[in-house]
This record gives sequence, C-alpha cells and structure tokens, in this order.
Amino acid sequence: MANMENTNVQLLISRVERNYEDFKSETLEFLDKESIFGIAEYIAAVEDARAYINTHDDWLDEDDAGYLLGFDNPLEMLADIWAEYRSDGDAIFKTALDELLERDDNEDFYISVIDADELREKYGEDMPIKGAIIGEILELNDRINELERYCCGGPDEWGAAVE
Repeated sequence: MANMENTNVQLLISRVERNYEDFKSETLEFLDKESIFGIAEYIAAVEDARAYINTHDDWLDEDDAGYLLGFDNPLEMLADIWAEYRSDGDAIFKTALDELLERDDNEDFYISVIDADELREKYGEDMPIKGAIIGEILELNDRINELERYCCGGPDEWGAAVE
C-alpha cells in the first residue's frame, strides 16, 4: 500500500471533509425547508464537489492540491466554480433529453400513463403508485407460488421434481 499519509491530496480530502461538516452545521442547520429549496442547486454543487474530490483524487497532483490547501475553504471554491458550470446546464440538459428520447428501453424502467391509470383503477386513487406496484409484485409472487405448487408439488417436492 502506498504511503498516503499527509500527502497534499490526502490533506485536501480531509480539509474538504471538514469544510463539508462546517457547511452542514453552519448553514443547513439554521435554514427552514423553504430556504433549503432556495439554495438546493448550491447544495448539489457542494455535494458534487465533495464527491468528486473524494472519488477522483487522481485528478489532482500534489502541487494542485497544495495550491487549494492555501485557502481556508477549498470546498467553497470548488462548489462555486462547479455551480457556475451547472448553471449553464441548457446544453447539458438538451443532450440528456435527446438521449432519453432516443432510448428504446424507457418502458422497461418507467411507468407509463396507461400502466399508472390501470394501477389507480385497481388499487384506488389514494394508493401511491409505488404501493400499487408492491401490491402487483405480491400478487404475482402468490401466482408463481401457486403455479409451483401445481406443477412441482410445492417447496417440499421441488428437489424431488428436479431429480
């Protein structure tokens, strides 16, 4: 294992973690829900910057990390610049939108309006869609168990049916 102690990159990661804890305790603890929504994009930039530094420490060399360590709050610096990039998200969002519309497997991962309407009709308007899906899974599981009992004699007979 390489000597990771006290390298500038490791010190930067530690400083970013301290800055992150300070951000949470000095900023988020004093905001009401409405105010948190008002700075949600900045919170996301802070979270992203922290995650990138923690998971991509190979993006920085020792000199770059040393430079950032010359500042009291490198997380703030990273989050501010990342927030600027994130704010110019029109092109990025358009690219993501185009990719989404070109996918052939959206129906495999998302509930269609038709499916949602059928679930509401079956389980009632008050049942959240996720609850209705769980109901469908449980119902399907019961049908599978019934079929297994019919064709294989049930769990006690499965080993015998296979042999």
